[in-house]
Amino acid sequence: MGTRWSSLSALVVLVWLVVACAPAAPPAAPPAATPAPQKITLTYWTHEYEPRNALDERYIAEFMEANPDIEVRYETFPFEDYETKLLTALAGGTGPDLFNISTSRMIALVRSGAVVPVDAQAMGYDSIAALQAEYIEGALDGFTFGGTLYAIPTEINNQALYVNVDHFREAGLDPETDYPKTWEEMVEVARKLTVREGDKIVRRGYDFTYGGDIDLPVLAFEGMAYQLGGTFLNEDATEATINSEPNVRALQFWYDWVHTYGLGDPSLEEPVELFGEGELSMVSVGTWFGPWLERNYPEVAESYIVVPFPRFQDAVNDTGAFLYAYGHMVNAASSPEEQAAAWKLIAFLDSKPVEYFREAGLMQPRKELETSGVLDEVPFARVFWNDMKGTPPDKLTGEMWEVVMRAIQRVTQDTVDPQTSLDQAKRELDEILARQ
Repeated sequence: MGTRWSSLSALVVLVWLVVACAPAAPPAAPPAATPAPQKITLTYWTHEYEPRNALDERYIAEFMEANPDIEVRYETFPFEDYETKLLTALAGGTGPDLFNISTSRMIALVRSGAVVPVDAQAMGYDSIAALQAEYIEGALDGFTFGGTLYAIPTEINNQALYVNVDHFREAGLDPETDYPKTWEEMVEVARKLTVREGDKIVRRGYDFTYGGDIDLPVLAFEGMAYQLGGTFLNEDATEATINSEPNVRALQFWYDWVHTYGLGDPSLEEPVELFGEGELSMVSVGTWFGPWLERNYPEVAESYIVVPFPRFQDAVNDTGAFLYAYGHMVNAASSPEEQAAAWKLIAFLDSKPVEYFREAGLMQPRKELETSGVLDEVPFARVFWNDMKGTPPDKLTGEMWEVVMRAIQRVTQDTVDPQTSLDQAKRELDEILARQ
């Protein structure tokens, strides 16, 4: 027994000596460091508009703080130079990763392959349908081509009828109830408001814009034609339809306004100035006009109301003047990672319609803006909003606008028959479409 315990004790001592004298195991290597994510740098271009630019800069800073892996370089350009610079860069396969552009440029950009479809998942939505649900019905139609959504609206503008209250009362009219609801009524109301000294008209009841800022006449004419069921291009924008009967009838109203009724003067390029000077009782302009009047014609700014854009009595579409709209688009030349980051930024910027309307006067057609109550803070904002519903945004390019403007001027400044003028416009538009 003693021998057995002695042997066991010796074995334990031997094992202890072996363990104690064994070289120490090398320390475990530290875990490999996780490589820092590659930082993405986005370039964002837009035109100069100080109220919007200030908001963009504020929210971009918030976005970068919440997304430290994304850096945004925000660049603005004078309005008159912006589109030329942007389109030149995109045509060369360069340019910004994301940009803000009018719908008038979208057909050419989509067909050239310069932009990519909206990535709803990168914006945080399960589907395009979920994204569309954030907007009022039809609001994204003007940003859709061939059934594919290519842009997210940053602002929409339309026209409504500004009415000089004092002029109406002088003519024995109630501005709240006697304003023209239809184009047919416009003729009679304008006659009552027109003031003459002998054969000379010293104050007009209403007049169109015939030049200058050509968005006013083109969008007004396009809206009037659409009320009667007319369109200027077919659905896939491969052929002009501007010479169809509804469009001819709409342009005939312009012809009659000048040559038959003697109520219009096509030499007038800026009726907005005449309204401010008290020489025009009604004018069709956008939301910017109220603040402009306050700055430039404060007395008139105290005596106007805004009412809906007139309709034709037998209109098939209860809509106003066509919308002038801008949207965010993403460059096809950017990498997939840059494109995804760009859509993420777009989702962030375009999720704040209340702030952009309240601080910059810009309408984004999101349901949130309608239900927030902010539209009731600005006089007559709901007139524009309600007229906007169901009214399409314009999709014509700038070159096409010039064609439409020439068609209007042939009829109003000269006496060309509306059908003949629009037949010529169709030929010119088809030539433009064939080049795209």
